[in-house]
Amino acid sequence: MQLITAPPGAGKTRRLVSEIQARLHEGVSPYTIVATTFTREAAREIADRLGNDVPIRTLHGLGHWLIRLARQTRGDTIPRIVSEDRSLAIMERAIKELDAKYVEPRQALDDMARVRERGGREEALHPLVREIITRYTTILRADNLLDFTGILDEARRELEDPDLREFLRGLRVFVDEGQDSAPRGALG
Repeated sequence: MQLITAPPGAGKTRRLVSEIQARLHEGVSPYTIVATTFTREAAREIADRLGNDVPIRTLHGLGHWLIRLARQTRGDTIPRIVSEDRSLAIMERAIKELDAKYVEPRQALDDMARVRERGGREEALHPLVREIITRYTTILRADNLLDFTGILDEARRELEDPDLREFLRGLRVFVDEGQDSAPRGALG
């Protein structure tokens, strides 16, 4: 493993592209290369630099790929990803089903994100909001849906499968802008 840290504009992405190109030149199959970055724009830029020979995924795209791979292998139905608007509608439904009149759907989504994405403590939430979040996730599961954060949660669960981990062994993984994927302060 090689970790390259440098300030913005120092050429980290250019180096990543060069490393991938070197592997391809050595005869490594593009199908054994996994490359990920933080944004779709960055993924498109890297893919363009590589002549679209290697799939470049965002972290969420990589998570979705792992989920699809695992589910297809098992013959399970692949969950659909919901938009932010659809997530809000599902949160509104959860609030309505629990008759929680004074809870705002957007605030409940923000509270949920604080816990799921940024390492907040669930016990710090209002008990009714915790119940709403539980209902929200139950609705998603029942309808075989994943929200944006759920992609990463489910991908982590899929990676617990030893068969999937064995399949992934030996892949060459390249990560661009890894610092953007960690909660604030987690890398130092």
